[in-house]
Amino acid sequence: MTSPNIRKRPWYKIWWVWVIIAALAIVGMAQAISEDKEAATEAASATTTAEATTEEAVEETAVEEVAVEEEPETTSTVAPIAPATNNLEAQCVPNDTLTQMIPGVLNDSTQTVGNGMIIDDGNDTWIGVTIFRADGTMESRSDVWLLREGGLYSVSGGARNNSWAVKAPSDAHMGLDIAQAVDACVSQASIS
Repeated sequence: MTSPNIRKRPWYKIWWVWVIIAALAIVGMAQAISEDKEAATEAASATTTAEATTEEAVEETAVEEVAVEEEPETTSTVAPIAPATNNLEAQCVPNDTLTQMIPGVLNDSTQTVGNGMIIDDGNDTWIGVTIFRADGTMESRSDVWLLREGGLYSVSGGARNNSWAVKAPSDAHMGLDIAQAVDACVSQASIS
């Protein structure tokens, strides 16, 4: 006796294959939704923290203004670029040596930089510059890079678009107060 030819059905015609695919799709969607909720929660807490920090900075600025009025007049070798709106902006320092690293990573070798400012927080050095085209017109008012452990990273969108520097690690972004402060310093310097 011979056995009849038994043909296997193709995998896509087996019902349990589709059940597994549907289950994986549901799990994947649930994971994506929970990540979105976590990101929204983190963004909300960051906003709350930023608001609290801004309020503290305003209070500290008011205290500093009173203290400045009471101090005797002194001369300084470096004139302030603009009044600082928070403690981080007060840490901005012009530094031509570090800012001259930036033209080396720009996509267009004819571009130059100016208004270079840095903030060194002890671990990282945040560098902000204005980028100028070859004809002297402004390409970008303020872009921010990060110098960390010998590597130069682009932080702001303009820095990523105008240079080949690697995007900064996820813990270094323009949402941080220090990145915004160096950006504000460079913007103020480009206006004055």
